Amino acid sequence: ASNNTLTNNTASNNSQFGIALWSASGNTLTNNISANNTQYGFYLQTSSNNNILNNNTSSNNSQAGFYFYSSGNNLLTNNTSLNNGYYGFYLDISSGNKFYYNLCSNSNNSALGYGVYLLSSSNNYFSQNTIDSNVRHQVYIVGASGNDTFTKNNFKTSATNPDSGVFIGCDTSFDFRYNYW
Repeated sequence: ASNNTLTNNTASNNSQFGIALWSASGNTLTNNISANNTQYGFYLQTSSNNNILNNNTSSNNSQAGFYFYSSGNNLLTNNTSLNNGYYGFYLDISSGNKFYYNLCSNSNNSALGYGVYLLSSSNNYFSQNTIDSNVRHQVYIVGASGNDTFTKNNFKTSATNPDSGVFIGCDTSFDFRYNYW
């Protein structure tokens, strides 16, 4: 469904996803909570474009707080991803998304605890976010990703892995200016 508003809902203890959009564009999700789901808290899948996610909380989900698959040009502001297993924000083949003033903390699986994970995702913009204490890396970029920008963000590595700042496993350019470490 497109052009809808979803406000002040709680989605918890579901067998897969808390809140999911499939090929859904122009939606606004505000003040929603998604917790304790077996896969993802918020899932935007296949051409879920031009959505606005503001002031949502995703916590204690087994895999990812916010997962984007083949979805672009979404705006995320003031969202919280906390204590999720594998990823705080996972973008897979998703480009042109903008992230402002979000908190991504304590993705806690010892093998896959990443804050922001970009897989073949380009032209995404991250500014004034706090990305901290994720077990593996705060930002992890692989595949055919490129031209992603990280500016004026606050990064703090995890206590268990002090080298967990940024990992870039591809040969394209990225902009990491004016961040705080």
